[in-house]
This record gives sequence, structure tokens and C-alpha cells, in this order.
Amino acid sequence: MSFFATRQIDAAAFDAQLADWRMRYPEPALLASWNLLGSHDTERFLTLCGGRVERMRLAVLFQLTYLGAPMIYYGDEVGMEGGPDPDCRRPMVWDEARQNRELLGWYRQLIRLRRNCVALRRGAVRTWWVDPLVGGYGFLRLADEEVVGVALNNGPRPVAVTLDAGAFGDAPRLVDALSGEVFAVAAGRVTVALPPWQGRVLVRSA
Repeated sequence: MSFFATRQIDAAAFDAQLADWRMRYPEPALLASWNLLGSHDTERFLTLCGGRVERMRLAVLFQLTYLGAPMIYYGDEVGMEGGPDPDCRRPMVWDEARQNRELLGWYRQLIRLRRNCVALRRGAVRTWWVDPLVGGYGFLRLADEEVVGVALNNGPRPVAVTLDAGAFGDAPRLVDALSGEVFAVAAGRVTVALPPWQGRVLVRSA
């Protein structure tokens, strides 16, 4: 909430909090822990974002690629809003004409990606990139020989960042599993373009 929705903390503080929580619990507990953005006890996440769907999309990207078992509170996937309890418990919006179908498609795309990727479900986490000045944050998920790199631009300006690609071995290029865009690796490094409020999920190119 503080990093993606209200932006009360920067990327360095966000990374420090995540690292602290990873140190507190054994890995099996972390992998089984609920990872949620909202519940019946909290304001709707989109409402906390001030109705800005791009911020919620980025948070959902983090949720579905990070440690833990993602839990989606009913209606978040179609853009329901609501204030503090009990307003967050509004009846489900079943009328598709009133649903954010593009946001629903985003959830579905990320869920498919997670289901098809062992590293996103069970991989270890390693911080990859932190830039508090631009709101940049990245992490690696590693499981056996499968590596996934997630880079997020939690800011209003485009960012081009050069990242260490050593974890991907001798891969000559990486591909964004979300858009299909390909990025060349040179001398063990890869430069990635990140539009405002967007992220990349990088894997080895086939």
C-alpha cells in the first residue's frame, strides 16, 4: 500500500521491508503465506490508489510474481472500489458493462504466467535493482535453472535501466514475458526500457 498505492515510501524502504520479512520466516512459511492487496478489513486497493488503474496494475504485477500465495479479494479483478469497512464489502458487480474488462485480462495474463513458471511459484528471491530516485525496483526469482527477472517502474517518467544479466547464464537475449519485446544481452548486462507505472517480466529468449 505504502509503495504502490499511496507512494509514502520509496523503493529503498520498500526493499528493506521485504528483506526484513524474508529474514523473519523460514522459506516454506513464506511460500505458503497469503500475499494480498486487499481484504474485507481494508479499503479497496483501487480506492487507495485514488482510482488510478495504472498503479493498481503495477501492484498486481508485483503480487503475482513475488513470494507467497496470491489472494485476490472478490471484485478487485474488475476494478471495484470502496472505502473503509463496511464500504469495502459492496456486492459483487456482475454486470460486465460495469466491469473493467481490461484489468480482468491483466489478472488473467499474470495468473497464466505464474502457473506456467516454476520460479514464480516456488523460486527464491534476490533483490536485482533499487533506485529510490525514480521509483525503480527489481528482483529475481530463481528455481533450479529457471530464472525470472522482474523490473518495475513505480514512477511517472520513462526509465531505461542497465541490469546485471549474470543470473541468466550465457543467454544472448531476454524477452519480456508480458509483451514479447526482446532485449539483447551484451557483456553480461541488459538495458531495459520501462514506461511509467509499468514493469517487465524477463526470461531467457527461446
